Amino acid sequence: MMNKSRYFIIAFSFFAWLACNRVSNTNEEVKADKKPNILIAISDDMSWVDMSFMGNEAVSTPNIDALAKEGMVFENAYCSTPSCTASRAAFLTGRNGFELEQGAVLWGYLPDKFKTYTDYLEEAGYKVGFTGKGWAPGKLHATNRKHNPAGEEFNDSKFLPFVELGNEGSICDIDYIANFKTFLKGKKQDQPFCFWYGSKEPHRGYVRGIGEKAGMQTSKVKLPDFYPQDEGMRLDVLDYLFEIQWFDTQIGKIVNHLKEIGEYDNTLIIVTADNGMPFPRAKSNLYEAGTHMPFIAVWKNKIIPGKSISDLISQIDVAPTVMQAAGLEIPKEMTGKTLMPYFEKATNQVAAKNRSIITYRERHAWSYADGKTYPSRAIRKGDMLLIWNMEPQRLPAGIEDGSVAFNNYAFGDVDNGLSKDILMSYKNREGQSHFFDLSFGLRSEYELYNVKEDPFQLKNLAAEAAFQEQFQNLNNELVNYLKSHNDMRVLGKEEVYINTPYYSTKGIESGGIDPNAFEKLSAEEQQKLQDAERQKLKKNKHKIDSLFGMGASYWGI
Repeated sequence: MMNKSRYFIIAFSFFAWLACNRVSNTNEEVKADKKPNILIAISDDMSWVDMSFMGNEAVSTPNIDALAKEGMVFENAYCSTPSCTASRAAFLTGRNGFELEQGAVLWGYLPDKFKTYTDYLEEAGYKVGFTGKGWAPGKLHATNRKHNPAGEEFNDSKFLPFVELGNEGSICDIDYIANFKTFLKGKKQDQPFCFWYGSKEPHRGYVRGIGEKAGMQTSKVKLPDFYPQDEGMRLDVLDYLFEIQWFDTQIGKIVNHLKEIGEYDNTLIIVTADNGMPFPRAKSNLYEAGTHMPFIAVWKNKIIPGKSISDLISQIDVAPTVMQAAGLEIPKEMTGKTLMPYFEKATNQVAAKNRSIITYRERHAWSYADGKTYPSRAIRKGDMLLIWNMEPQRLPAGIEDGSVAFNNYAFGDVDNGLSKDILMSYKNREGQSHFFDLSFGLRSEYELYNVKEDPFQLKNLAAEAAFQEQFQNLNNELVNYLKSHNDMRVLGKEEVYINTPYYSTKGIESGGIDPNAFEKLSAEEQQKLQDAERQKLKKNKHKIDSLFGMGASYWGI
């Protein structure tokens, strides 16, 4: 017969094991039910090829490269529009930018009736915030939003890097990682978070020659075929790539901190950019250099590492993806398609077979004498890209008279910089003036390219007999899509875009509104003043309300 003490020991051991097993199971259940964190790392003006894992030997991006190995690379991701404000609005709402009314243009506002994925996550209990550049540039006072659409702002921590290399602010003074840590300190224990690291790099301006000073080599820079093989342009591109390296460094710091606090495995990370590089024929253009985006998704134990997806996707797919990842219902208003099937199956053509991607352009900068714009629409399907330039009689980058532009410089839709100056100097060069024309000259109403065979979009196939069937099919599909998705311009309501106030740094001939005086007014007084400005502009036959200085930022466009 077993003695009492031995019986007690066995019984105690059994119940202890049972209790421990129950606790273990409970912890697993809690872990399984835990909402994932969301981290968006979005650079400001960066094309898809400009990372070392993509084969660009002139730049070093070890942290992004590591994420590409640990996650999934989408080789053919596109922004909705190659213009900061509207691109970010589309990203956050999961809708084509042209569906967002006043949110479709640069330096406007995003009506609060268009909810963002951050709105939904915040309602579901997420801590939501951003550092750097969130939704911008634009003005929040025109809406009832309590904070930036990207979340609560965390930009108080500052320091100025690379002073020894001549930086005086071109590379901004925001301490991204310090602000991320401040954000995390403000959340409740076990509260999931959604954070937007909005790098202000590699936006212009650049410290001239900083890339070379840092040891980078212009000999490794490969210029696209729509540029002349000019050493000055290589130098300018090198400075751009240097700022991408800074973006990469900050990503490394943020990821390492996630690992230190044990949140990396439970965080869906997306690395991308808002539009293409700030160079002629790239940013604000519907060519590949303007709309084709870097896109990496990482989620430990959810995404099979090291996979590349060649399907066409859009950044408007991010919002529904985040919603589904967080266990929330995807709103029917979101036009984008969730990427979760790709994460789960890690193969091509699981979400939409033979999908078409629609991009567009409305107002970018203030670049024409009377506030006109260069509206365009495009469809990418398979290897083909069709661009519809709706006002082909206008110059695509703005007029050459710089006195009317927001930046007092010719062709205002192109960011000022060394490359722009060099290309403008090619205007009358014998045998080389086509380099000027490619960036600043008139374009055909329709442009059709085989992107695979013509990666720099130099041979327009739209008028060739052999491509007429493809042209007509793509054009019909594009127009039908635009109509069915409430494109105001196609529906004859383009005034919604044209009359959106232009909250930028320069007024027009009819005068502007002093920003300091404006901010002191009540919301009702502000509205009355804006209405008065609109009437004044109409009398002067101006179509856009250019309000001096409101929401102005060095990092503006």
